[in-house]
Amino acid sequence: MNCYNMVLEYINNAGQGIPIFINEIKEYIINLYQEANREKVFNNIKAILNRMNKEGIIETAYKGIYYVPKENIFGKMLLGNRQIIQYKYIMDKKRKYKRLYNWSKTI
Repeated sequence: MNCYNMVLEYINNAGQGIPIFINEIKEYIINLYQEANREKVFNNIKAILNRMNKEGIIETAYKGIYYVPKENIFGKMLLGNRQIIQYKYIMDKKRKYKRLYNWSKTI
């Protein structure tokens, strides 16, 4: 399977209206390539995401953050900052809460 198809598979599995972080795509693909080829693959991922953006498959929310837009009667819906913060800092894609601070450390 080529890199384009793997990125497309990841995006299709992500769902509509959910932020897709470029680092998550890299982590998804990193195990499938040897160490020597990873730098080429990472640069290729950026090019693939730009191509998908131009084709209308995904939209860019911010640099390094993409999403598949939801459609309503008014057209494509934008991705809200609340969703970006939620999935970046508070909750993962499996709806499990991320650990924000390690309270077990003592001063």
